[in-house]
Amino acid sequence: MGLYKGSPSWEKARGEGLKVGTVEEMAHAAQVIMILLPDQHHRQVYQDSIVKALAPGKVYDIGFSVFEDRVSNRRHLVTLPPVTLGLGVDADIKAVKLP
Repeated sequence: MGLYKGSPSWEKARGEGLKVGTVEEMAHAAQVIMILLPDQHHRQVYQDSIVKALAPGKVYDIGFSVFEDRVSNRRHLVTLPPVTLGLGVDADIKAVKLP
């Protein structure tokens, strides 16, 4: 489980038998990465911690979280694998790193 250093959940998760580290540490070790945060934090956590863990030639299972708020009509859609993201290899979504 990836958490920020100093998170009050760190020891609780460890006490439940989960392997705990920073988001970046756990992203490097993961085969599946799920971002379970409020929507407004996804981009920053991805850019700061997760993108560093993505390696060319690897394929990742991915999920999408789409949040839509039209004042009174809230929607939240989550799709989970089997969708794959590949960096420089065949996958459902073929990604490239931009300069």
